[in-house]
Amino acid sequence: MPYGEQEESLDFNKFQIASLTGPNGAGKSSLLEAITWALWGEARAKDEADLIHSGAKEMEVELEFSVNDENYRVFRKKDFKKTVLHLEHFEKGEFYDITENSSKETQNKLTSDILKMPYSVFINSAFLRQDRADEFTIKSPVERKKILGEILGLDYYDRLVEKIRAKLRQNKIEIESLKTILKEKERELDAEENLKKQEAELKNKVAKLKSDKERITSDLEKFQQKQSKLLADFELLKEKRNRLEKLKEEINQNQNRLVKIQENLSRYQTIIKEKETIEANFKQWKKVEKENQLLTQKLEKQRQLENKRSEIEERLNTEKRRLDVEQAQLETQINQIEKEQGERSQLEAKREKTKLELKKIVKQKEEKLQLEKQVYELKEQIVTLKTRNEHLRQRGEENKEKLSLIRAAEASCPLCQQKLTDQHRKKISRKIEAELEEERSKWLANQKVIKTKKEKIATLEIRINELDRFLLAEVVIEQKLGELESRLRQIKEKETTLKDLKHKLQTIIEKIGQKTFSPLDQEILSKTEEEIQKLNYDPERHKIIQTELEKLKPLGEQKHRLDNAQENFDRETEERENLEKRIKEQQKEEADLLAAQKKATTNLKDLSQISSLVDDLKQENIKFERLIQTEQQNLSFIEAKLSQCNEARQYIQKYLKTVKQIEENTKNLTVLEHAFGKNGIQAMIIENTLPEIENEANLILDRMTGGEMQVELETQKEKKTGGIKESLEIKITDKLGSRPYELFSGGEAFRINFAIRIALSKLLSKRANAKLQFLVIDEGFGSQDKSGRENLIAAINSIRNDFDKILVISHLQEVKEEFPTHIEVTKDENGSHINLKE
Repeated sequence: MPYGEQEESLDFNKFQIASLTGPNGAGKSSLLEAITWALWGEARAKDEADLIHSGAKEMEVELEFSVNDENYRVFRKKDFKKTVLHLEHFEKGEFYDITENSSKETQNKLTSDILKMPYSVFINSAFLRQDRADEFTIKSPVERKKILGEILGLDYYDRLVEKIRAKLRQNKIEIESLKTILKEKERELDAEENLKKQEAELKNKVAKLKSDKERITSDLEKFQQKQSKLLADFELLKEKRNRLEKLKEEINQNQNRLVKIQENLSRYQTIIKEKETIEANFKQWKKVEKENQLLTQKLEKQRQLENKRSEIEERLNTEKRRLDVEQAQLETQINQIEKEQGERSQLEAKREKTKLELKKIVKQKEEKLQLEKQVYELKEQIVTLKTRNEHLRQRGEENKEKLSLIRAAEASCPLCQQKLTDQHRKKISRKIEAELEEERSKWLANQKVIKTKKEKIATLEIRINELDRFLLAEVVIEQKLGELESRLRQIKEKETTLKDLKHKLQTIIEKIGQKTFSPLDQEILSKTEEEIQKLNYDPERHKIIQTELEKLKPLGEQKHRLDNAQENFDRETEERENLEKRIKEQQKEEADLLAAQKKATTNLKDLSQISSLVDDLKQENIKFERLIQTEQQNLSFIEAKLSQCNEARQYIQKYLKTVKQIEENTKNLTVLEHAFGKNGIQAMIIENTLPEIENEANLILDRMTGGEMQVELETQKEKKTGGIKESLEIKITDKLGSRPYELFSGGEAFRINFAIRIALSKLLSKRANAKLQFLVIDEGFGSQDKSGRENLIAAINSIRNDFDKILVISHLQEVKEEFPTHIEVTKDENGSHINLKE
C-alpha cells in the first residue's frame, strides 16, 4: 500500500498502549492491514495485487508474534504471479523453520493450530477497522450468531456432529452388510437335514465296500502263498540250470588249461638241459654289474652333497639379503626419529599456548554461570512484581465495582447499608478514586521496574549467547591439547628406541662385513666340500663299465629264464595233477544236476494258472480301494458342509448380538447428534455466554454515556407465521426506551459498536482455544463530540489491563495526547514512514 522501498519496522515490546496518529491517507490503517495480511493473507482489498505499492513489482511483510508464551515469526511475500509463505518457531535461542509442504498447508497450520481463530473472528472482535467498527453489529442476526459461535469455539461441536454422522453412516452400512451375511448363513442351515441323510447313506455304503474288500484280500493272500512257493521252486530250478551251464563251461576251460600246461612243461625241459653253460656266463655278468652299482652309488652320493651345498649357499645369500634390507630399514627409522626429535621444542611451545587458551575458556564458563545466576534472580524478581501487580489489578477491579455500585445506588449505600446522601456519595467516591490512583501509581512503578529488569535480562542474555559461541571451541581446544601431549609422549618414548636401533644397526654392519651370520650353515658348507673331495668318484671309469654291462645284458636274461623254467616246471606239474582230479569231480556234479532238473520240471505245471488268478484278485482289490476312497471323499465333503452349518449357526448368534449392539450404538449416537447440534449444547453455551457479553458491554456503555444506554442480546425471535427462529437480535435501551440497534446512527451507533466489540474481545481472551491479547481501535473518534471522545478514551483506559497491547488509531491531536506512547506515521514522495515516541 503506501509503504515504499525503504524497510519500516515497529517494535511493540516498547509499549502497552499507544496511539497511532497521522494525516488521513498517511498509512495508519495500512500498518494494521500488514499484520492481518501477514497472518491470514487477507486485508480490505479484494485483490492481493492491489496491496502492492504503486509502481513496485512485489511486497513483503515479516512479523514476530507471541501466542500463549510461544514465539513465532511469519514471512509473507507477494508479486504479481505468486505468494511465498514461511513460518518459524522460536526455541532454544533461535528460530526454526516449521513451514509445511505448501502455502495452503502452512496457512492452515497458522490459522488452526497456532492462532486458533479465522480472519473473520479477528476483525469481528479484536480489530475495529476504519469505517468497519460495526463489522459485527451490521451483520444479519443469523450471521451474528454464527460469528459468536466461531468466537466461542463451537465449531468443535460441529466437528463432533460430523464424526457422529459419519459413524451413523458406517453403522448403517455395517448393519446392511451383516443382514446380508445372516441371510447367506440361514440358507446354509436350510440344507442341514438333507446333508445328514446323505451322511448316513454314505457311511453304510463305505462299511459294505470295506467288508467286500476284506473278503477279496483274504483270498488273495491264500493264492499269493501258493504262488510264492511255486516261484521259489522255479527260482531254484533256474539256479540249477545256470549252475549246469556254468559247470560245462568250467570243465571246458579246465581241459583247455590242461593242454596248455603240457605244452609249457615240454618248453621248460628244453631250457633246463643248458643249465651249466648259462650259469657260467651269469657269473661274468654279475661281476661287472656289481662294480657298476658301486660307481652308481658314489654318483648318487656326490649329487646329494652338491644339492646340499647349493641349498646352504642359497640360505646364506638369503640371510645376507635380509640383513641388507634390515640395515636399510633401521637407517630409515633412525633418520625419522632424529627428525621428530628436532620438532620437540616447537610442539612444547604449542602445548603451552593451548593450555593458556583452555584457561581462558574456564574463566568464560565461570562468567557464564554468574550471568545465568543473575538472569534467574532477575526473572524471580519479575515474577514477584507481576504477582504484586495482579493483586493491585484485582483490588482495582474491586474498587471500580464499588465505585460503580456507589454511583448507581439510590437511597442506601450498597457497601455499608447506611443512608446515602450526595455528600456521603461524593466522599466515598473520592476515597475509592484516591485508592484507585494510588494502586495505579504502584502498578505503573512496578511495570517500569519490570521493564528495566527485562532490559537487563536481554543485555545479560546477549552476553551469555556470546559466551556460548566462545565455549563451542572448548572441545576443539581440549582435543588439540590431547593430541599435542600424546605427540610429545611418543617423541620422548622414542629416545630409548633410538639408542636400541643404533646399537642394532652397528651389529648388523659388523656381521655383514665379517661374514659371521648363520655360523651353523657356514660350518656345514665347509664339511660338505670335504665330503665331496673324499668320495673320489671317477666318471670315466663309470662310463666304461656301463658300456660293458650293456654288452653282457643277454647273459643275465638267460639266467632269469632258467630260474623261471625250474620254478614253473614243478608248480605246473602239480597244477596238472589237480586239474585232472577237478575235471572228474565236475563231470560227476553235471550228471547229478541233470537228474534234479528233470524232477523239478514236473512240479511247475500249475504256476501259470495260479499267477493269472492272483492278478485278477489284485485288480478287484484295487477297484474296491478306489470305490472306498471315492465314497470317503464324498463323505468328507458332506461332513465339511455339516461343519459349515454348525459354524453358520454360531455366526448367526454372533452377528445377531453384533447387530443389536450396533443398533443400540446408533440410538445413542442419534441422541448425541441432536445434543451437539445447533439447537442443543451450542445454543445452551451461547445462552449462558450472552449475559457475560451484555454485562461487559453495558459497563463500557455506562462509562461512555453516563449510564444512559444499555444493550440487550436475544437469541430467539418470533416468526410472523408463528413459532420461534434462532437469531441474535441487538436491542438498545436509552432515555427514549428500547429500540433495535438498526435505528441508531452516528456517534451513538459507534459507542454501541465499540462496547459490543470490546465485550467480544474480552470474551475471546478468556477462551483457551482462542486467546486474544491484542486490541486495535481504528478511527471512530471523529463521530463523537468532545464529551463522547472523553468518555470513549476513559473507556479505553478502563480496559487497558485486560489486554497486553492496545493500539488506538486516529488523526486527531487531542486523542494522541491522551496516551503515553505515540506512533506517528508520515508520508513523502518515497512512501510512508513510522516514528515511535515514548
